Amino acid sequence: MGATRRFFETNLTSERITALGGDKGWPYRRLDDALERWIAAQPDAPAVTDRHGTMTWGEFGEQVDAAAKGLLELGARPGVVIQLQLPNWSQFVVTVAAVERIGAVVNPVAPIFRS
Repeated sequence: MGATRRFFETNLTSERITALGGDKGWPYRRLDDALERWIAAQPDAPAVTDRHGTMTWGEFGEQVDAAAKGLLELGARPGVVIQLQLPNWSQFVVTVAAVERIGAVVNPVAPIFRS
C-alpha cells in the first residue's frame, strides 16, 4: 500500500510559518497573551456584553481561568479538539478563550444544528 494520504492537506509548513513569522507577517503571539494584557490593563472595564449583562475584563479572566481548569480536569490537553455548541453569549467567548489558554483546538458548531 502506498503512502498514507491525509484527509486535510495544508501548505502551511513549519518552513512557511518561520518565513512569515515575526515582523514579516505573523507575530509570534497568542490570543491568550493579548487577553492577559487587556485583563491586567483594564480589569474594571467592560469586556463582553450579551443579553444577560456585561462582564468586566477582571471577571472575564476569572471565568477563563475556571473554565480552563475544568477542561484540564476533564482531560483536555494541548492539541485536543474540543467541540462547542453554545449560543453567541459570553459563555462562548469564555470557553473559546479557555480552550486557547490550554492549547487545545476549538471546533464550534452552531446551536441550530442540535442533532
